Amino acid sequence: MRVIQKSEQKHITNVQIFDVYEGKNMEGKKSIAVEVTLQAIEKTFLDTEIEAISEKIITAASGAGAVLRR
Repeated sequence: MRVIQKSEQKHITNVQIFDVYEGKNMEGKKSIAVEVTLQAIEKTFLDTEIEAISEKIITAASGAGAVLRR
């Protein structure tokens, strides 16, 4: 959660885990669902801005060992 928060400190106001799965076919791993709250300071976000922030979050989490499940 700290890695995600630091990836875009200017716009991320909250990071919260809302689901954790440890079960079948997950030997030694966890599937974690994360909710990220963004707040635009000066204007409403454009879709392209949200996509760019999402990519920063994914890159930061990947650098910390997370794997995005699509």
